[in-house]
This record gives sequence, structure tokens and C-alpha cells, in this order.
Amino acid sequence: MRTLVFLAIIASALANPKYPDTCGLENKPLADSKIVGGQEAARNQFPWLASVYTFGACTGSVLDENWIITAKHCIIPLEGAKVRVGVHSIADGAYEPNMQTRNSSEIHVSSTGDFALIKLESPLELNEYVRPVCLPTREDANMTFCWQIDNHNGMGY
Repeated sequence: MRTLVFLAIIASALANPKYPDTCGLENKPLADSKIVGGQEAARNQFPWLASVYTFGACTGSVLDENWIITAKHCIIPLEGAKVRVGVHSIADGAYEPNMQTRNSSEIHVSSTGDFALIKLESPLELNEYVRPVCLPTREDANMTFCWQIDNHNGMGY
């Protein structure tokens, strides 16, 4: 039953995207400085990233204005979660003019994989700084991605 709930939520997000031509589009090129083997992103380069706070902090992705996907190991379902989007720095007191903060109203954790879905108490305002991530299509399911360059994004926790 839980698997059906997860599939229904993801199908809903894919069925009628509010910004179909902008999901997964980076806003700006990468900055030059290195962070632990990677590069610091330019401000608002990855507008689908979300900071998820429960007992600690993790990274998630915006599925649509109501849902965030994150790792199950980041969640304590009965405790709830706070989500911030439109942010670049997680430093305390950092000025973030485009930040939106929401609390969770529901949390669904996978029984078979390391992912969780967070429903927000109120919808996000999707704009230049907050956009949904692109999800794989049916055609992608049959593709092999071995030995291809990949891009992993996170908040640097």
C-alpha cells in the first residue's frame, strides 16, 4: 500500500508540472572555488535544492509546490520536518532574500528504499529561485548510464 502512495505522489508531480520547460534547469554557471572535492555552486544555480531539518540537516529536492523528496535516513517521521528552499548558504544568520520556509504536514518513508516524501503545510511559490527537479521519464528507465558524467548537488553538510 505504501508503494502505491509513493507512486501516486510521484505520478501526480509528473502528470501536470506547473513549469514544464524549467524543471532541472540551472540558473547560473558553476563558481570556481572548491568544496571537499567539488565546486561551490553559484547562488541559486540549483533551484530545486531544499534544506531539510529534523534531528540534523539534509538535502532534498522540490518535486512540486507541495512535495519534497529526501533520504529516509534524514527523517524522523513522528517529529516532523522543516524545509527551506531558495537558499544558498546554510550558515546561521546568512541573508537569504529568496528563502521560503515550510513545515511538514505529512511524511511518508519508503519501506524498501532510502527515500522519504515530505508534504508541506502550505505550497511553495515556484519562481526563478524555486523550481521542481526533473524526474526520469519512461524512456529513461531503459537507458544505461554507466560511465557517464553525473552531477550531484547538496548543501555541504
